[in-house]
Amino acid sequence: MKFTFLLVLFSLNFSAFGQEKYFLIEGNELNEATYQKAIMSNNFLEIDIEKAELNGKLNNKSFKAFYDVLSTSIGFVKGFKYRLTLGYLQRDVVNEQRFINYTQALAEGQGFYFYPDVLASPSWHFLEISGGDNETLRFVRKH
Repeated sequence: MKFTFLLVLFSLNFSAFGQEKYFLIEGNELNEATYQKAIMSNNFLEIDIEKAELNGKLNNKSFKAFYDVLSTSIGFVKGFKYRLTLGYLQRDVVNEQRFINYTQALAEGQGFYFYPDVLASPSWHFLEISGGDNETLRFVRKH
């Protein structure tokens, strides 16, 4: 009985880390109100870094991408940095410049930085995607 309980508990914990949903932070102001607004929006990114797969929506338009992981940093306090290269990107056919720019920034993103901001915002985890000529995309999820 104890073994079954531990196995179920381990499975629940392990699956919680498999795929995480991050919400796009729009604008340059980074504070609690901005984070709350972000998680109430429908602009999100679900990422499974172990499978190097992400999908999401921006204004109800879908996309999906697969990456190859080139390297991973070590570090528990400051966060984790992943160097990636895009393997495949599929997106809705849309003639909306904002969606095209957003998915292009994801496609060119080579650095994924996952980190908690324990001092300034202990309830939140962040993801920054950078690379190419695009500005850094910032995402947040509730801890």
